[in-house]
Amino acid sequence: MQRLLAWIRFMFERALLRGLQYRLMLAVAVVATVAVGGGALVVLFDPSISQWDEGVWWAFLRLTDPGYLVVAEVSRIGQTQERPPHALVPLRDARVE
Repeated sequence: MQRLLAWIRFMFERALLRGLQYRLMLAVAVVATVAVGGGALVVLFDPSISQWDEGVWWAFLRLTDPGYLVVAEVSRIGQTQERPPHALVPLRDARVE
């Protein structure tokens, strides 16, 4: 078993040293794996998402969202309600008296 783990580690390191293409493929594989796992969990725990492909798409969007393009409020588990920018209301008055 230890020999198998050493071989896997060797092949992994060898692939990373080959170049940028292999590093990008690893990043894509990690994002895809996490999206599929997260999508499966969302389907199990959120009743509003019933299909696995919708859950995977939801998880992929959450993984790749930079977070500064959409103003949203969280209403339920993982669900957001978007608001237009003109509807923004400050949480408190920023003026110092």
